[in-house]
Amino acid sequence: MRVLITRTEQAGAQTAGRLAAAGHEPVLLPLAAPRYFPQAALAALSASAARQQRPALALTSTESLRSLALLGKSLHPFLDHPVFAVGASTARAAKDLGFTQVRSGTSDGQALAGLVAAERPDHLLYLAGSPRAKGFERGLHALGIAVQTIEIYEMQDLAYSPDQLALRLSAKPIDAVLLYSAESARRFRQLPLGALENRILADTRYLCLSKQVAGAMEHLAVERIFVAQQPDEASLLSLL
Repeated sequence: MRVLITRTEQAGAQTAGRLAAAGHEPVLLPLAAPRYFPQAALAALSASAARQQRPALALTSTESLRSLALLGKSLHPFLDHPVFAVGASTARAAKDLGFTQVRSGTSDGQALAGLVAAERPDHLLYLAGSPRAKGFERGLHALGIAVQTIEIYEMQDLAYSPDQLALRLSAKPIDAVLLYSAESARRFRQLPLGALENRILADTRYLCLSKQVAGAMEHLAVERIFVAQQPDEASLLSLL
């Protein structure tokens, strides 16, 4: 199958490798690029340390960990802080970076909020991105959990001209589009595809990480939208 990947360049390359290994033809079309603010995380962690606090950290994206990785050795004093990570891939990335106490939520932000509530940390820092879904923060508020949110990366839209899209996508039909977030779906809908849409996307299936993502594609016929059983990439790719 010819599969369009809408993730960032770095994350998309990893997905492309998985698809190619499974015999599919990956097509990379990153719709956003991250801008990192690791010093914001360091400032918050250092301020907590000065107050003799040891906050737990909440992470809902591997992009947060890419931002933290830029701190290098400056991050080392904080690697023993408890980490609450949404999903296996984020938890794995946290462990790979060196965090030693990683708890993994099983699905989405609201489930992660439940995991945090079960342990009731004295202090919680949410190292977040912008824009983001607010399910985790709403879940914490509903459960009476105080949180300090620090934005340590921002996803910036990438613009494509019709000619650039034609060059990237070529004239061959796309069998499936992978959509990982409602923001990605929004960005995809805003692409200036023009006549290219009818030529290569007429019979495309849209594979969505969650019902929330699928809701952002509600303009399409329901039979063209498929939702992963679990909000992780393995479940998403199983829809192919």
